[in-house]
Amino acid sequence: MADSILKIRLIGDWPRAEASFADLPGRASRAAHAVLALEVRQVRKDVQAGIRSGAPGGKAFRPLSPLTIAISGMGRGILQRSTQMLSQIAVVREGDSYKIAVRGSRQRIASIHEEGRTFKRVLTLRQRRFLFAAMKKAGIKPGGKFGADSAGRVRDSRGKFLSKSQKAALVGMTVIPARPFFAPVFAKYMARAKSAERRMTQRFHGFLRTPFKK
Repeated sequence: MADSILKIRLIGDWPRAEASFADLPGRASRAAHAVLALEVRQVRKDVQAGIRSGAPGGKAFRPLSPLTIAISGMGRGILQRSTQMLSQIAVVREGDSYKIAVRGSRQRIASIHEEGRTFKRVLTLRQRRFLFAAMKKAGIKPGGKFGADSAGRVRDSRGKFLSKSQKAALVGMTVIPARPFFAPVFAKYMARAKSAERRMTQRFHGFLRTPFKK
């Protein structure tokens, strides 16, 4: 009785399969970066849309004060005096991670509005006159700790009269309340993290089936 012989041969396009598996780590890395880039660009659009609507992440900006409106006017809206802020919100890649940041001349302004800031500065006589005129326009009566009496004398916070040189160097305070436009959008995104995870997984699988250029 002759020995039984089992013969096995390869069928199909094995060279192509071998090439695909050989490049799998590289394809997976490129797919992951493509998915992350798409996700972050969408968040960037959400940040820009929030500024345009005046309610990033559904959280309305604190309104401008009457004094600010009297001095600067309403303009197009908060952070929209020009298109620079919107155009400078960028997606930045750092190694294997991505972030959204303001890059350019509006970077400092973005930080001030995101966190809020209080400024103190010495006001010249001309600046004080301008400020009082703006306050009058806004319907705000000048007064308080640094209001002058009928004789033109000005007291400090302790009630002491200021000297001529001290009056010439009165300090004005500008308070800019926090009007965050990043944090509310990120918080809303994280509240929907499960949905984002499913979306990114589906895109990742789709990109793995798509040829990538090296």
